[in-house]
Amino acid sequence: MEFVQLDIASDTVDPSLERSFDHVFSFYTLHWVRRQRQAFQNIYKLLKPGGDALLAFLATNPIYDIHQIMASNEKWKHYMKTDYIAPYHKKKHPEKQLERILKQVGFTKYMCRLENRSHQFHGVDVLRKSIKAVNPIVSNLSEPEAKEYMDDFMKEIVELPTVKIEKINNNPETITINYKLFIVYALRPDEE
Repeated sequence: MEFVQLDIASDTVDPSLERSFDHVFSFYTLHWVRRQRQAFQNIYKLLKPGGDALLAFLATNPIYDIHQIMASNEKWKHYMKTDYIAPYHKKKHPEKQLERILKQVGFTKYMCRLENRSHQFHGVDVLRKSIKAVNPIVSNLSEPEAKEYMDDFMKEIVELPTVKIEKINNNPETITINYKLFIVYALRPDEE
């Protein structure tokens, strides 16, 4: 087995890798890719005729709303980039946009499903640690700045109407975040 690091959104695919894979899998990563059409074009190129791709990635998430709020905060805006917002966030019909891309790059059989999902965090500290682990800003900050940034981030998140916080009896709060997840299956035609 060999591992090769590639950029799925690069302008070219190594010719030795084209038409080399029976299957392409990607889970919770493609929402970080700005150049969606190029990424799907490259996935198509990597697949053998008759090969398929199974993909799951975020379409929307309230966390992206917090990134936008933080980007307008004087203290944090110079750290923020729009690259941290999923390309389909706030789009009216993201599944239609993605289906158009799949068709344009050559997939003739595909299924693009947008699912409502939720994730529960049992306690604010658990939520904070989870966000810190995947937040692209925190690693660029000093330790005191990272703490302050996360404090500000958490203040914003508990104010969002799309985030539900419940406390039952003496248990830690349960924080529920609703989001939309793409589940995509695409098949490259057998013969072209």
